[in-house]
Amino acid sequence: MFENGPMAARVMLVPHLIPRFAEAQEWRLLTELFERSALPSGPRRAIHVCRIVYETAAGLVRRGSSVEALPILVALHRKLGHAEWLPEEFRRHLKSASLRKMGQAHLRAGVSRSEETAPRSTPGN
Repeated sequence: MFENGPMAARVMLVPHLIPRFAEAQEWRLLTELFERSALPSGPRRAIHVCRIVYETAAGLVRRGSSVEALPILVALHRKLGHAEWLPEEFRRHLKSASLRKMGQAHLRAGVSRSEETAPRSTPGN
């Protein structure tokens, strides 16, 4: 459906499937659906979808799942860059928020990777 399905069906399903994919922790499916679907044509619905996507990714970063959040945040940032028909203030606000969250995700992902590879000290060493 993501690749060959009609765009209108994907646009209608995006606001309903994103929360379901998040509940099921299907991050790859969530990202693919969002990347391959157009935003809804109405600004109010499009803003709603963008907020759902941002809050989902931000929650992942807060819970320590930065690696899963990064592709979602990158897709959101790209989508906002091409949505000139959305209110400029909203686009500017959410683009800057997603960039900040991407920075946090990169920092947290780097810290968790370095913690995994750092030698553990043992008593007596």
